[in-house]
Amino acid sequence: MSPEDIRQLGAIGDPLRRRFAFVAALDRAIAGSSPTQRPIIVGGAAVEFYTTGGYTTQDLDLVLFNTDRAEIALRNAGFSQHGRYWHHPDADLLCEFPGKVLTYGDQGAYDRVQEVRIDEACCLVIGVEDLIIGRLWSAVDEGRANDRKWAAEMIRLFHDRIHWAALEQLAVTQSHRLLTVVQELRHA
Repeated sequence: MSPEDIRQLGAIGDPLRRRFAFVAALDRAIAGSSPTQRPIIVGGAAVEFYTTGGYTTQDLDLVLFNTDRAEIALRNAGFSQHGRYWHHPDADLLCEFPGKVLTYGDQGAYDRVQEVRIDEACCLVIGVEDLIIGRLWSAVDEGRANDRKWAAEMIRLFHDRIHWAALEQLAVTQSHRLLTVVQELRHA
């Protein structure tokens, strides 16, 4: 991943496509073979993907167990680090690595990761069940009503494709209040 590669990403008009193209380039640069060694899109960009742009965000959250190679690739491509964020002004990209593991209480999170292709970019995205639980947890435990709204929207969009047993088990692992919310949204 070179500075020129990143500058070319700046020409991609759609922000989500730009971010996915960036993650695909970063994935190639660090050459990880298993999901724990590859960047996984989580957070707002994953919500944006699953809601087909209904939700929008400006940054990109990536889970990656070992960020050393990614940080080297980012520096070599001209990114600068500001606190927890990595920024490249020519491509209007802002990313961070908020976690090293992808789990809300079970190891099945890596089995639920989706490999997604947008244009030429192939990336890993957190499974919708894990993303829903993350949003509902922040809604219930942190009072973020907007997160409940987007969890409900993902449930509506993916109702027939959600692995309900896994989602309910994830909810129980967090709290019984969360299970109640999942069941309410399932039958709404």
